[in-house]
Amino acid sequence: MRIRIISIMLIVCMLISLAIGCAPNAEPSSSVTPTQTVPDGTPANETDPGTSEEDKYGGDLIVFVTRTPVSCFAPAYPNKTDVKAYEPAVEPLGKMDKEGNYYGFLVEEFIEDPEGPTLTIKLRDEIYFHDGSKLDAEALMWNLQVMKDTGSSSVLCDAVGWEAVDDLTVKVAFEYYSNNWIESYAGIHVYSMQAVLDNGEDWAATNAVGTGPFIQVEHLPGSSIKFERNENYWQEGLPYLDSITMVQSTDISTQLTAMVNGEAHVVNTSDNVLVNQLDSYGDMFKSVFEETPTLLGLFYIILNSYNEESPLYDVRVRQAMTYCLDRDSTRVALVGNTGTTLNQMAIPGSYAYLEEDELYDPYDYNPEKAKELLTEAGYPNGFDVKILSRATFEKMAVSYESFLKAVGINATIYNVDNATYSEKQKNNPDNDVDVTFIGSSPCTYNYVTFYNGLYHSEKRARYINIIGNFEELDTLLDKAVSATTQEELTEYLQAVNNFSSENALLIPWYSTGSMYYFPQNLYDTGLGDVHTYQSTYEIAYFAK
Repeated sequence: MRIRIISIMLIVCMLISLAIGCAPNAEPSSSVTPTQTVPDGTPANETDPGTSEEDKYGGDLIVFVTRTPVSCFAPAYPNKTDVKAYEPAVEPLGKMDKEGNYYGFLVEEFIEDPEGPTLTIKLRDEIYFHDGSKLDAEALMWNLQVMKDTGSSSVLCDAVGWEAVDDLTVKVAFEYYSNNWIESYAGIHVYSMQAVLDNGEDWAATNAVGTGPFIQVEHLPGSSIKFERNENYWQEGLPYLDSITMVQSTDISTQLTAMVNGEAHVVNTSDNVLVNQLDSYGDMFKSVFEETPTLLGLFYIILNSYNEESPLYDVRVRQAMTYCLDRDSTRVALVGNTGTTLNQMAIPGSYAYLEEDELYDPYDYNPEKAKELLTEAGYPNGFDVKILSRATFEKMAVSYESFLKAVGINATIYNVDNATYSEKQKNNPDNDVDVTFIGSSPCTYNYVTFYNGLYHSEKRARYINIIGNFEELDTLLDKAVSATTQEELTEYLQAVNNFSSENALLIPWYSTGSMYYFPQNLYDTGLGDVHTYQSTYEIAYFAK
């Protein structure tokens, strides 16, 4: 019998006659400030087979990823897609538990002082990087400084400074209290300061040096990255596995063949074709999927609301460009039944989510309404727009292009490489991005950090010169950040969500989870457990 964790919503969507066992989704904590908990070492998505320690043998785990890291230098490039590929080596300060709260991992304790306002981070003792240097206050502060210097101040909640209280304790100071301090700092992956001082930042880009259970031994950019067991890992007796290899591939034929032949052990996919193919092999694989805000990805379109010379500066034009997209039919074509159509920039269950009667406008498909708005705005014959895209979003771009043309807007797609795409989305240096695509997950119930990164004119590090600056929106975000009760936090996040809808700043398209498939004897990877970007490779094992 396969092990499948899946929500009721997905069952309704999939309408397939498989024997499915259900597990409850994690509920958000009622407290704004995450509570401190101790991990129990058992991922929620795994069934403990009662395997003895002697029967948890090593072996070589092979995992498919969508790409090898653009950079392994975590503090300078804290990209979440890259994290999934280098996390066997570079660990985070904290992790999320099954109830959606955050706890210290490399950290012994997080201590908040809203009056300070400060966050004190107490590191665990006797944790060493792969190069033998110690994780101490100096190393942590160096990581924080690199993050600040390379444009990740929003991840640091705009900290104004930090100091070492002792060798293992860092106190971070802020201008104001923010209810996402622990969440933000828990997600920071810590890199060896000494490795960069000895070898330089360019070297660090292809060499993952952290405190993790596995040590990088090979990196073939665009192909694979391999890690071997860390014999001096700070958690005694771990890990069980001998090695982990992350193999880059998005080709479903390659993934299917490798999984069936036992040449790979983990694939994470939202491709409906591959899902159906893997399911057809019956009990060869177990699969995991849950629909919670921390495990679903938001896919959406950003419209340029910044450029005053562009037709898109008119809110009616942006609304028209929202009405013209048939999100339901295209979602099915793009991701099949593993996705859910979205009418807002929030996933059900998150604090920001609004019921349809509370939402400014769900923007149901209405091409005639789109044409009316274009005529009102002075563009009865449409205009030209430039769509920025890359390989990952090619199908989305082609689909949206056809809907724009149907209402008279002539769209041209420009596919670029990942580096160019990232740079243009960061600050639109050539002022030529009209439309761009994002596939991202806030991976949280509290969207404060996510919304700040999208909308706040002073706190966002990306989409500069793409998303407009709105004083009212900044005010709402500032109030959300400083909220001290759940009611206040929910009120302001929902107001931000509604403001985005009213002004058609973005077009929410769909959310999709990714199905994880494993062989029956692989346990405790933590993948697909409670958080999209979290794993527990240190306790993963093959059962004899």
